[in-house]
Amino acid sequence: MLADLCPQTVFAKSDVEVFYSKLKYILGLWSAEHDRLDIAPLVKTFTAMGKELKKVAEILSGHETGLHEIHDIAIVSQLAMMLALDPRSVRASKRIN
Repeated sequence: MLADLCPQTVFAKSDVEVFYSKLKYILGLWSAEHDRLDIAPLVKTFTAMGKELKKVAEILSGHETGLHEIHDIAIVSQLAMMLALDPRSVRASKRIN
């Protein structure tokens, strides 16, 4: 490539290596800047996830002592029953259905 740009010039091998090394560095900097990840959508997603996790934590506290919504208690009861099932029997019932 260098010989194509400067056909009358004879370059030493070490000069070519230095040139290409510097060119790689410049292209790397440009690529890092150009391909930089836009963090704003990530912040929005993490914020939404945090809110949802708070809701999930509230629902899963349905079996703790104190006052809770009947819906939360029912959800936690169903989850506990499903988690208590033998995984082999759950897989077998899925194949039958």
